[in-house]
Amino acid sequence: MKRVLIVFLFWLLLSCSIRAVDDFSVYGDGVSVTFSDIRNTLPAMYRNVPVIYVNTESGTKPYYFNVEMYIDKGFLVYGDPASCVELGYSNSFKQTPNGYFYSSGGIRGEYRYLGLSINGTVYTNIAFPEDTVPGEHVYRIVKYASLPDYLKERYGIPKDGNAYFEGIRHLIDSPDSPAWNFVHTYYDGRTVTVYEKFKESKMVGDGMSLPSLFEYARITGWGLGGGSLVLYYQSLNDSSVYRYATFTGSINPGWEKAFHGIDCEVVSDSLYKMGKDEDLVVARYKVRGILKDNYSNLNDLLKKFTYTREDVSFYRLYSDGVSRSIYDVALEEDRVVFTTSDLFLTLKRQDLHVGYNIVEISGEAKVGFGDIVYSSSHSSYVVVYVEPEGTPSPTPEKTPEPSQSPAPSETPFPYVKRRW
Repeated sequence: MKRVLIVFLFWLLLSCSIRAVDDFSVYGDGVSVTFSDIRNTLPAMYRNVPVIYVNTESGTKPYYFNVEMYIDKGFLVYGDPASCVELGYSNSFKQTPNGYFYSSGGIRGEYRYLGLSINGTVYTNIAFPEDTVPGEHVYRIVKYASLPDYLKERYGIPKDGNAYFEGIRHLIDSPDSPAWNFVHTYYDGRTVTVYEKFKESKMVGDGMSLPSLFEYARITGWGLGGGSLVLYYQSLNDSSVYRYATFTGSINPGWEKAFHGIDCEVVSDSLYKMGKDEDLVVARYKVRGILKDNYSNLNDLLKKFTYTREDVSFYRLYSDGVSRSIYDVALEEDRVVFTTSDLFLTLKRQDLHVGYNIVEISGEAKVGFGDIVYSSSHSSYVVVYVEPEGTPSPTPEKTPEPSQSPAPSETPFPYVKRRW
């Protein structure tokens, strides 16, 4: 009897533990892990954002990262479907056989929106059944801003549209934008890219300029976790009929943010003279890097989509291929200037010719943003006038001006240009 009781208790405990395990296909049964447990598995932009704050009519409200949706489906969502309703969006529910959610009546299906994105906009559910059946109508893509007001409200389109993403519009609209390759999957398994969808509408093709994705599509996500956008269609058979499709895809880290550029400068005196009794001269110079980040013109939202001084992991300077220590980093309004201390180049008589010599000093500046590195190089030219040994030579009446990048055949002096 005691043995039977022990076996029964073991079976009971095992049964309870099995029921406590999260069902990845259903939402609402909870998970045992926390944000801290999974943060290192998240894309970089989410790791330090366990909660977002959204302004509402009743004040600012917090919406927490939905750990269960991430564990179950990999969704990067804050809040849940009810959060969208709290913010005034109409969040439709449709019954589907294997839906992830249960309605209040116990019906299994999908909500139009899963919750909120890290930007505070609604997060579209790509599993939500389309409003119309493909093939019933012939559709053309229309700009999201042209939709009727009731549809804008139903689809959760912000009043300011894509304004949040204005700072990266040039990336989204670029012919090389990864958004053109974002994919929509139909329920029969067929897939179509954004470019192919525009081609179906005869809006792209040979000899045609690309339309503005920023104007046609509602951008719903852009970052290391990937991107998403929604296209809207109007029926050519019945202008009152609309449908939409969500397209998603990966984004190369280089496309996640805008980069305004980096410059390099080598600063030195332009003329040196080696007297008849001298065997060398020492040229003094500095290498300077300039990160352009347009910082003073960026609001807090645009800073998320721009590589700025706040994202820098390192500054580096080189001269003639050798790494140099950085002496000063100056933060200016729209740029960061990082500079070496004075550097010195020794020029010996035995390496030069009598008369004029042109010497090139090369420099390179690098700035790193994690695994992303940008660089720029520059060369400066100095003139070294060498007097013949033991024979006084008058100072030249006119100092020759070296070309910034003279070709050998264009060198204004009959001597070999040397590079250090």
